[in-house]
Amino acid sequence: MLHWGKSSLVLFISILLHSIHHDRCTEAYGHVGVVPKADDASDLLSDRLAYAIEIDHDSSIQDHRITHASHPTYEEKYENAENDPETYIETAYTSSWGPNIARVSASLSTISSILIIYIIMRSNLGYTTYHRIMLMLSTGDILASVAMALATIPMPRDMIYTQFQTGGYGNKLTCNVQGFLFFFGTNFAFGSNASLCFYYFASITLKWKEEYIKKRVEPWLHSCVVLFALPTAILAFFIHQYNPTPFDAWCTTISVPWQCHYLDSNDEKMECMLNGEHFSLMTISFTVVYIGFFIGLFSLVFSMISISISVYRQERLLHMYMKRIYRYRNQNTSQSRSPSPSTSNNRNLALSRSRHHYTKIILVQAFAYLFAFLICQSNVFVSMTSVLSVNVEDLRKRQSFQIYHLLSRPLQGFLNLIVFLGHKIYNIRQVKKDLTIWKALQHLLFNREEPKFVFSQVSIVNADGDEEDMCFEGSDSEDDTDPGGSYLPFPKRGAIQLDDDSFMSYDETVDKPEESKTSSRSRLDGEDGSLKTDLKDVDLSVTVSPEDPFEDDIASKKQVKWGPTFNHNYSTKEDSSSAGYLSSVFSFSSRKSVSSMSNSGKNDLLDSKT
Repeated sequence: MLHWGKSSLVLFISILLHSIHHDRCTEAYGHVGVVPKADDASDLLSDRLAYAIEIDHDSSIQDHRITHASHPTYEEKYENAENDPETYIETAYTSSWGPNIARVSASLSTISSILIIYIIMRSNLGYTTYHRIMLMLSTGDILASVAMALATIPMPRDMIYTQFQTGGYGNKLTCNVQGFLFFFGTNFAFGSNASLCFYYFASITLKWKEEYIKKRVEPWLHSCVVLFALPTAILAFFIHQYNPTPFDAWCTTISVPWQCHYLDSNDEKMECMLNGEHFSLMTISFTVVYIGFFIGLFSLVFSMISISISVYRQERLLHMYMKRIYRYRNQNTSQSRSPSPSTSNNRNLALSRSRHHYTKIILVQAFAYLFAFLICQSNVFVSMTSVLSVNVEDLRKRQSFQIYHLLSRPLQGFLNLIVFLGHKIYNIRQVKKDLTIWKALQHLLFNREEPKFVFSQVSIVNADGDEEDMCFEGSDSEDDTDPGGSYLPFPKRGAIQLDDDSFMSYDETVDKPEESKTSSRSRLDGEDGSLKTDLKDVDLSVTVSPEDPFEDDIASKKQVKWGPTFNHNYSTKEDSSSAGYLSSVFSFSSRKSVSSMSNSGKNDLLDSKT
């Protein structure tokens, strides 16, 4: 339009000169001051129009040549890539043995993830939040591991990288499918890892109940994982972003040729890339993945640090409370009736350590999952930061690092299985201490997993003051004190609901059977001074609760509650009052289902000492 505007302007000026009969002649006539004739004026106008059109045509050709030079054709890009020595770089991934390492490692990971799903599916514990997250994590790992196990097989036969010794047997579509499975699977597993760490954080640090997490938090976790992994994977599939590269033994998200991805400016990348027709969408996709990766990594580290601090503070505060209790009891207990201070202190210290034992086990499990993730994703972090640092780029070209990448990148499913089995075997051996690790593994693989007794919470109640004064929920803040909700009463009578909805009653009355719960509680609090129980004289109450933050949702099963019992039945008030001046209330959560217990087992459990 600009060139046609110039021509119109020339025409307008020529007509204007002709209309006013200008007295000057142009150089074409060689006269000065001679007015041309009508025919001569027409010829002059025609010449000027032809000259203007010729200039316009030449400028258009020149602009087209400039545009053509700034945007080379696909053939020219391909020729430039073929002439670039970096295109044919030889690595461990292009060797004959490199893809085989990836096949073995990825196959092992696939089998491991399938085994995790198998154990969860046949477990009697049901689908808990922890199990559902592990199912998502294992599913994502299976997709990625299968893609990596195929290695170079789906790569196109006519790809530009002729240095692959194993060669490719597919086409662009098969490479796209392999890249989609790998990209979606790894991002899905990564999001599930972040969800698992947040679940531990919410359960241990925030003390959210299992039921609350299941209804309010878990749906958001799953939605965020899917929204992070699926849209970018689909977008990369339709813009043909999955391609082979000499720095991986499988198709992944990369430009062609690979060196274009590491150029400085976007203009240079567009001139270099063979698949740059959707460059803006590719840039958006890479940006979203990079941001999501670093946000997820930050969330993982933050969750683990918060959990560690929470466990440390709980341990420190509990030791502080126990020291106060030691001093108080030693001042108010007669030496003739009480055990030696050292024996009593050792016993109470052992109980205080057991208060955090289960939480520490979960903390170790969370760190183990995080460590497995970091081992497998460390090379991805190096690959992302190699764009910013030349030293990191040199690290990617070292053969030792490439072998490490081939071994560790597909191995997350196997490492997850080690952590998963380790925790399950530990639970089995806690119940059956005579089993070896091998026997416990066989029991886990060939028998359905049964619920276990797990530790939930402790509330320490001072006999002299209100229970709220000594309520301990793992934090020294006043907000943690929940009157009436952090401890259980001391019922002397109770009942167990059986499978046929009948009840088996029991009576653990110490003094007067007709006393109410209120009077019994006041006696335990030391208001009348008639009964004061020491920590050693109080059994641990066991409660089947679906709100345990680390075990399983058994809402469909029978819930059984046992009240706390006393180890000593005192014949007189004097004997009972000499047992100590401290009462403690412990509440535990149990996963032992009634259907899996015989009547004798129930009676034995009532008399058992936790």
